[in-house]
Amino acid sequence: MNDEIKGATPDSAAEDAPERIARKKAAPREKEMPFLEHLEELRRVIIDSLIVILVVSTACWFFSGRIIDYIVIPIGKAVFIGPAEAFTVRLKLSFVLGALVSLPFVFLRIWKFVVPGLLKKEKSLLFPLAMFSTVLFYGGAAFAYFMLIPSIMRILMAFGTAKVEPMISIDSYFSMVMQISAAIGIVFQFPLVVGVLTSLGIITPNFLKSKWRYAVVIIFLVGAAVTPGDVMVSQLVVAVPLCGLYLVSILVSLLVQRRKDREVETEDEESDETESDET
Repeated sequence: MNDEIKGATPDSAAEDAPERIARKKAAPREKEMPFLEHLEELRRVIIDSLIVILVVSTACWFFSGRIIDYIVIPIGKAVFIGPAEAFTVRLKLSFVLGALVSLPFVFLRIWKFVVPGLLKKEKSLLFPLAMFSTVLFYGGAAFAYFMLIPSIMRILMAFGTAKVEPMISIDSYFSMVMQISAAIGIVFQFPLVVGVLTSLGIITPNFLKSKWRYAVVIIFLVGAAVTPGDVMVSQLVVAVPLCGLYLVSILVSLLVQRRKDREVETEDEESDETESDET
């Protein structure tokens, strides 16, 4: 017995160190639920999310009339052609608002569902990414409604003539607002995409900084294309926030790159310590 205890030399302990580290990293994965329990938990997540969205949508219904009047401000007024058109638009608006307001709760339920199977590093990344993505989407939708849609509507309304007057259906206008807002909300995910690409090593902060002139030119061309040619202020209103978005993307890329560099340095130090212990 004493011989066996003496046999546990520092060298053998150092040889077992990588195995202990691997077991610690794999420990969270060992506490996996059976497949049927996963399905049951997923079913609860979906049901809880749908219930919250339904409740919030019902509450939003009572404010949908005022909100519709506010949405119509960029075009002055709208009409409904079919008997049920105004009702269906208010119904769709209530559901959209309910989904947007409930989004943080839905993300929280999904987070609680997936977090038991994540490693520590994955946990530290996924939640901030989800929150950052939500904020970016809200910001993009707000930018679309307050800045972009009024400019687009001025352009489209200018194609009328003395004999051709606009009579815009509320359903077509609402669909257009939702499509543009959703599209710009997705465009505003650009900093998040840049962060992911930087973490994968596909792009670097230096690349983004070296191409900023081309980016500004493209952004102002887009701003001139979607705003009236004789209104310089509208072009600036569209282009300046997009330039700010590109700047945010560079900052995100810098932060991700610095984090990657620190992780590489830490891994190198750990490998050096392991090698020194083995020797």
